[in-house]
Amino acid sequence: MNFYKLILLMLMSFNVTAIEPFFDFGDDTVCDMCEIAKGSLGDFFDKVKNKDRFSNYKQDDDFCENKNKEKGQNYNLCKDGSISFPQPDSWGFKGYEGYCGQTSIANLYKMYCGQSIDVNFIKKMTAKDITPGIRPGTFLNSVNSLFLANRLFYNSECPSGIFEMQKPKTEKEFISSVTSAVHQYVGPNQLERKNHNGQIRKRAPVSLLLRLPSGKGLHWVTVVDVEFKSNKCEMVINHWGRQDVIPCKTVAKWSRGVGSHYKPLLNKYTMISFRK
Repeated sequence: MNFYKLILLMLMSFNVTAIEPFFDFGDDTVCDMCEIAKGSLGDFFDKVKNKDRFSNYKQDDDFCENKNKEKGQNYNLCKDGSISFPQPDSWGFKGYEGYCGQTSIANLYKMYCGQSIDVNFIKKMTAKDITPGIRPGTFLNSVNSLFLANRLFYNSECPSGIFEMQKPKTEKEFISSVTSAVHQYVGPNQLERKNHNGQIRKRAPVSLLLRLPSGKGLHWVTVVDVEFKSNKCEMVINHWGRQDVIPCKTVAKWSRGVGSHYKPLLNKYTMISFRK
């Protein structure tokens, strides 16, 4: 295999898909093999059969809706007050080029600055690189460029500060870092979200890069809150025009999958958060 074929193979394997794939075993069954030692073989196959996937944690279909499409609104408003942009269709072989990163950037822009920007504009003008999907560095440069342009030309409706990339070392540090970042106050236009107790709280959404639980694909999501119910930690995640509520440890596991399958190109626990 010559050098150019090797590079092409590497790029094709790095698939950030736009559509949640159908059930497949992928490589997660290898990780699950250790569970055999903890229980019976039947328990193991039950675990595989009921494999984790985003749809297990999905809110009701009508939780996030676009009720003003005829007026040009291009995002879904969720019942908790958060925003979830629908993701454009991917293109290329097996969804080679997905737009979850650009969709997450649109979520951030609306929930920090109070303004809507079209995902298609982001993917054409500010967030693109040679890889399938967009790399964390491209994501970071794009969102900071959009916020800077807003402050320079649109009366500074975005908060003062910058987005930065964090790479916590442990699961505990990752969950703590996401929680601290999401719960901070950054400015008057940031998201005001209704939590599970009906209380309105200002939130500063964070973007995470995860490995899809049902395959090798990677996926950017937007965390709009971290809640604690009966001492259980859950992350509230917006993507694909909808909202999912997922245990923090499950999100951490999917984040670790990025590092375990794409290191040294990508790292586990990669997050994009705002710093005042």
